[in-house]
Amino acid sequence: MRMVTYITPYVGNIHVADKTVSEVRAELTRELSKYFKKVKLDIRVLSFQAHRVAVVGEVMRPGVQTINETPLTVAEAITRAGGSTKDSDFANVALARDGKLYKLDVQALYEKGLTTQNLLLKAGDVLNIGDQKDSKVFVMGEAGRQQAIQINKGRMSLSQALAEASGVDFNTSRPGDIYVIRAGDMHPEIFQLDAESPDAMILADQFPLQAHDTLFIGTAGVTQWSRVLNQILPGSFTAIMSQAAMMGM
Repeated sequence: MRMVTYITPYVGNIHVADKTVSEVRAELTRELSKYFKKVKLDIRVLSFQAHRVAVVGEVMRPGVQTINETPLTVAEAITRAGGSTKDSDFANVALARDGKLYKLDVQALYEKGLTTQNLLLKAGDVLNIGDQKDSKVFVMGEAGRQQAIQINKGRMSLSQALAEASGVDFNTSRPGDIYVIRAGDMHPEIFQLDAESPDAMILADQFPLQAHDTLFIGTAGVTQWSRVLNQILPGSFTAIMSQAAMMGM
């Protein structure tokens, strides 16, 4: 967008598009110094009509925001949008910029002061505040209760999920075969917890779960484990992980 402004009869029209405040001040000072001594100017930008960002998702007032002379951060944009709704998930915030998607944990900013999550926004950015209804962990296998468990404020440990699912059924399960299956976008992962180990619950309490993780409590026998795994992950990956499970037994 090309912008001009008429200053005085001495200077005329000045093109200020794509220039900083300092550059505009220097140019005006140079031109006015031809007619006046000791020129002092105060330059302020009232608005950047072409510099806008969109804040969508679980905020009170989603919409487009204009970037003015004050830098706009993620936290400031959320505040301008009215703050959180009852379903906001600040641990699951997505920033779309230049065709790429970045995941932000704004909850960590609020709770721990993690300023790396409070990015400066740029023109054209889209900030999407997640819905906590989409943040669940799925419990399968020989648990006391098979269910989908809601993650509260983006925080849930493996031990908390086991407690929510009424623990492990020791009559039909293999406590040494507790798995967290994390499909991921490109790189699926499987983590194993041996609940028969004395320090198992300490490790479980320190292991953070992520939205859409599947917690699987194994049953006796490789056949049943492979059958469940085949229903969850792609065939080629399942074959590899099934072999790894058999080798670990």
